[in-house]
Amino acid sequence: MDSQNHDFPVEIYEAIFKEVNHEKGLLEYYRTIKSCRAVCKLFERMCTPLLFRYGVEVAEKGHVERERRLQSQVQLIPRTPAVHLLQKHSTLLHSIRHMSLVLPKEPTKPWVPDWDSEEERELYYALLLEPHGNAGPDPVLEFKSTPDVDVDAGEWLTSSPFMDLPALCSLSIDVDLARSISQSQCINPLSDSWHSRACKMLLDQYTRSGALSTLSLAHMINIPILRIIECPTLVDLKLHACSADATTKSTMSSPATVRPSDPKNLYRYKVDYCDEVLSIQIPRYLRRSIQQYDLDAFPSHLRLPNAAPVGGNSLRRTTFPKLAQITTGLPLVGVLKVFMIDDVQPAFPALKRLSCPYPDAQSVQVLLEMLTDYSIGGLEHLTLTKVGSLTQATPPQGIPLHLSKSLSLIRHTLQYLSFDTHSYMLQGRCDFYLNELCLGLEGLRYDNVLTTFKLAVELVASDELLNSELQISSESSKLSQWTRLSCLLSERASFPDLTTVDISLDYVDTANYSAKCLDKQQVEKTFCALLSHLQNSPYVELCFSVNLTLRPAYLECDIATCLVEGLRYDNVLTSFKLTVKFFGLDDLPDSGSQISPEY
Repeated sequence: MDSQNHDFPVEIYEAIFKEVNHEKGLLEYYRTIKSCRAVCKLFERMCTPLLFRYGVEVAEKGHVERERRLQSQVQLIPRTPAVHLLQKHSTLLHSIRHMSLVLPKEPTKPWVPDWDSEEERELYYALLLEPHGNAGPDPVLEFKSTPDVDVDAGEWLTSSPFMDLPALCSLSIDVDLARSISQSQCINPLSDSWHSRACKMLLDQYTRSGALSTLSLAHMINIPILRIIECPTLVDLKLHACSADATTKSTMSSPATVRPSDPKNLYRYKVDYCDEVLSIQIPRYLRRSIQQYDLDAFPSHLRLPNAAPVGGNSLRRTTFPKLAQITTGLPLVGVLKVFMIDDVQPAFPALKRLSCPYPDAQSVQVLLEMLTDYSIGGLEHLTLTKVGSLTQATPPQGIPLHLSKSLSLIRHTLQYLSFDTHSYMLQGRCDFYLNELCLGLEGLRYDNVLTTFKLAVELVASDELLNSELQISSESSKLSQWTRLSCLLSERASFPDLTTVDISLDYVDTANYSAKCLDKQQVEKTFCALLSHLQNSPYVELCFSVNLTLRPAYLECDIATCLVEGLRYDNVLTSFKLTVKFFGLDDLPDSGSQISPEY
């Protein structure tokens, strides 16, 4: 039987899509395809490319694996241009809900077909819309250039079926570059390049009409953000390494002209490594409708303010009546102060979830202000991250967290508390932070509704943690706070609603201790003994995991030395740069407060 002579109803494809589990990766995908073929050979030529492009996320881990697949000589999957499938089976146009547009570098001499030739037009659109190499499960707009052909602007996408997808609800646009790119290589919808026109036409088409609900843009400059957020169906907007257009910047630069937008459906706004307009000013512009705000990172060349003027135009005073979740990897004080929070009305009356770095001196105060002056009152999920950052000039003893006062203010609503110190816990400070955490939990005892507690800790090896047999000892004074924490959480009267405790420990063994060959099972056994009260509790489910990491403290220096020795004498090296991170600094012999050069 020839599959190309049959038109299949959309229900058949939907049934096949349901059988594909994209989370299990490529091997599971091939097993699924094999089972589909076993049912009927008729699907072999059609379903494989269709599933690959429209229903499966291939488990590709990084640029190396992607390049390996591109260079592979074996054609694992028969490549049928996506546009051909849509032209031959028009019913699929009403089933495509997601399109990912990955734009390559702009070609210098694009090839333009003979528009009177149906064959060349079909080949042209196939080249435009075919995925890049063998990688990418989604329809990818790609331009293949031919040498020695003049550029012709043309209406290159007007007759493409991808401009008419009535069910499209998710659109993603990015640049197909594995490494960091300069601003000149970003997409600019205002330029005359072919992929900029493609981006502009797609944005115009699906933000003005249709059912688009999710839009993701990356590496793009001059974004017409004010026009985009006016899309009546858009509910989720994600921006990465982008900047706003001049019109938006001009509008936002004058406080008198800035008015909050009318309530829209847009409720989630996620932004990272974008300019100040997109990161800070647009959320203020959306304050009447925004419900979830994620600010992961800020460009290094821009500085997030630590404070804003106390006075100012009353038009700039800000409240967020619907904002229910704030997630940020930046200091909380900087994120909130630039909003110029209203000091009269409750600024966050609907806030339920907060995830932020903690603590630094200002963030401690801001969190307390949020829980009192800003009248949150109903916070249910609190996640504190990046405790004791290596980049902060903090005293060796750490900064008091004041958790007891903070948590007591939300004791009647707090259900989920996560304390994440991974990659930031210095040697000798673990007991300090655990003591601060226990003080906070003690202030929360009895009258609370806490149901879930999570703790992630990185603990660096030291002699104080080892016994005479050079094994980690549960009797070490540095580990006494673990027993205190276990006893506290296991008391049913103290936390009557607590059902889940999740503790993740990353024990880091540096070069000074690697020869002692600490055993993961022995480390796990020691900490299980420290947490025995929780393990034996009939009311609490304890999830405990241990990861033993061997991290030589001076491995970077050893590698650099070998590299330099291999280059000696016969070389043209003019510049050398070395960046080193030290772990376990307490072990370095010192003289006063300085590291001894004789070490």
